[in-house]
Amino acid sequence: MDEAAHVCSDYRPTAKQLWKPPVGTVELGVIGCKNLLPMKTVNGKGTTDAYVVAKYASKWIRTRTVSDSLEPRWNEQYTWKVYDPCTVLSIGIFDSFEVFDADNVDREAAPTRPDFRMVKCGYVFLH
Repeated sequence: MDEAAHVCSDYRPTAKQLWKPPVGTVELGVIGCKNLLPMKTVNGKGTTDAYVVAKYASKWIRTRTVSDSLEPRWNEQYTWKVYDPCTVLSIGIFDSFEVFDADNVDREAAPTRPDFRMVKCGYVFLH
């Protein structure tokens, strides 16, 4: 989910007094998911403990984890100021894998690549 330095989408100066004013805002509503793949088995039933991570420019958010659900609901809202309209918004859905073993890390449950070419100012985009 991280951008390489040579393709970074947010090149603002370090000194805040040199920043240009924002050209707008982007709002992300993380509502929920349907039909996630089971990432583990608990009591013979496939399940996942899903959470969402989103990155816009250099700012990150992480939703709360919804346990034991293949159709989690978050209903969380996030807002970022837009300084460059070409800045990339990356979204990933992950499974929280909590086992006390160094080899186990959180796994991606569903990669999400929304088609933002269809986004229009003032409209709600549902993917």
